[in-house]
Amino acid sequence: MEITRSAALVAGGVVLGLVAGGAATAVAVTSSAKTVKVCVTKSGVVRAANAKGTCPKATKKRAVGVRGRPGARGPAGARGPAGSAASVRAWSAPVASNVPIDGYDVTVTGVSLPAGQYVLSASVDIANAGLPSGYMGGISVVSCVIPGYETSSFYLDPDGTYINQDESLSLDSTVDHPGGQLTLRCSRVWNSARVKKATFTATRVGALG
Repeated sequence: MEITRSAALVAGGVVLGLVAGGAATAVAVTSSAKTVKVCVTKSGVVRAANAKGTCPKATKKRAVGVRGRPGARGPAGARGPAGSAASVRAWSAPVASNVPIDGYDVTVTGVSLPAGQYVLSASVDIANAGLPSGYMGGISVVSCVIPGYETSSFYLDPDGTYINQDESLSLDSTVDHPGGQLTLRCSRVWNSARVKKATFTATRVGALG
């Protein structure tokens, strides 16, 4: 047997070699070893070293690689099937600007949606439109609402005290919507206000956590 063909086999950190008479000789090696020493006769037969690690006469000590050369790269696998379409879709209501708020539940903007579960988000820049000579010194108390969320009330001073004082409001919620129109609405108490700009978006999701 030629050592260049199969002088030793490595499996699980053990080198197996053939000795005279067909018996197998095992030489243990550590997993970190790169080579292992074996005793080989002129005819390529692997023999075991003695207890002191010395090779018998008429043999030579050879280093056998524990790890062989990397094999050739296999062919590319078949392309997998196409994934399913994304279940997330978003809608945006028309951007609102300069909307007067002269009462309760004034619709600022809205969007019609199919039935489904949605994450809603709105932003509102709202300002006092009263005068210092008005009721309660022209102060306007404002709040806005979307399905599932209503802001706190905000007190805005009128023009003439703080010129066009405004407030930026953020509204976020989740709803299980049966289908139809969803709206962003604002209300005022005491004196008028106006929405300078407002946006309202709805993102449909597969499920609400």
